[in-house]
Amino acid sequence: MRAGVQSRERLSIKVSPRKPDSLVARNQRSRVSRNLESNPVEITFTIPHLFAPGVSPRENAEGLRVLLDALIAVNCWYLRSHSARPLYRSGVSYARTDDWECIPALYASGWHGTNQQGSRHPAKHGVFGDCKSLTAAYVAEQYMSGVECKPVFRFSPMPGGEQMFHILVWVLPSAANPKGRWEDPSAKLGMGRDELAWFGL
Repeated sequence: MRAGVQSRERLSIKVSPRKPDSLVARNQRSRVSRNLESNPVEITFTIPHLFAPGVSPRENAEGLRVLLDALIAVNCWYLRSHSARPLYRSGVSYARTDDWECIPALYASGWHGTNQQGSRHPAKHGVFGDCKSLTAAYVAEQYMSGVECKPVFRFSPMPGGEQMFHILVWVLPSAANPKGRWEDPSAKLGMGRDELAWFGL
């Protein structure tokens, strides 16, 4: 994914850390990461008809919103029972990954991405995520503090008929913010101007 979500025949969504493999076991991990991996649960949705050749931009956008809403709901559920640092003070930075990660997985120092065949973004170690996970974390954080906002995405056509999406946040108007405002967690956490330029941002 250049900027979050790019056309693929299959889409897998990881909502929690993957089981440690021999590569992970050989690396030093933070206490948070070790705790998360001690009893991991991985849930994968495979959706062959989303982001596939011939699917309309509208259907892709509707499917993407369903998936984002699900990840935001998981984050809100987590935050009701756990404390977490605000996204911008979590130590997370922007980098592309195939993973859709909930807050505890996103904030953990560990392996993100996958080395499975066909992956555009091989696994690497660090504390990072891309626009889908960053936006879902930010929106859930705002929801839980009483701020109304929603994920919004833009797409740009790519050569070969693919569609490249970028996801950001619209903070709704309020007494404290009468005009509303745009928030782009990816840009604030390191997404480059070259990627944003695809979307006129």
